[in-house]
Amino acid sequence: MGKETTMRKTMIASVAAGLLAGAAGSAAFADEPYRPAPVNAGPYSWTGLYIGASAGYAFGNTETMGAAAGDSDVTVRGAQGIVTVGYDFRLSPGWLFGLFADYAFGEVDGSILGGTLDKISSTIDNQWAIGARLGYLRASTLWYATAGYTEADWHVQLGPKGHDETLSGYFVGLGVEQAFSQALSLKLEYRFSSYDTVPGALSFDNEVSSIRVGVNWKLGR
Repeated sequence: MGKETTMRKTMIASVAAGLLAGAAGSAAFADEPYRPAPVNAGPYSWTGLYIGASAGYAFGNTETMGAAAGDSDVTVRGAQGIVTVGYDFRLSPGWLFGLFADYAFGEVDGSILGGTLDKISSTIDNQWAIGARLGYLRASTLWYATAGYTEADWHVQLGPKGHDETLSGYFVGLGVEQAFSQALSLKLEYRFSSYDTVPGALSFDNEVSSIRVGVNWKLGR
């Protein structure tokens, strides 16, 4: 009897110790502040309004045609800053269509000596564009082609005489955009712009290419 009584007391003491330890642990846990489980942010939503900013380098030429200029070709180049606003529509899991407008500032210019003139210089500035893009989506990466209408301020200096004109034309381009969060994406784009010829005693044809690196920020995310 004495041995059984001792074993029973030992078992009761062990159970009591376990209950006390569990109660103490529960009390300590109750004192901890509530921390909700992290929520998965989910994939980037391509549909919606966005704004963007880019830095670019532009290069091209102004071709002059006429006896005074001697059919010369002026190479132009320069750095640009670009701001963009646009809206994208996801057409299907794999395809996207978007509309946008952008403005590029910064002088793209150059000069040569040509013909009977002392100097020919050409400056293209303030490029505006309205266009569309069609892209293929693969995971969080968008590959796209773009095209649209563009205008630019242009100044040409023919020796002592200067001339200002607003040029109009078209642009085409290719780009890739990588999403990093629900709102932020990074893009790389190449664009070619061709502007109309200005008729007169001298005619001019302007073409500008640009390489642009920038970020887009999706609004409302």
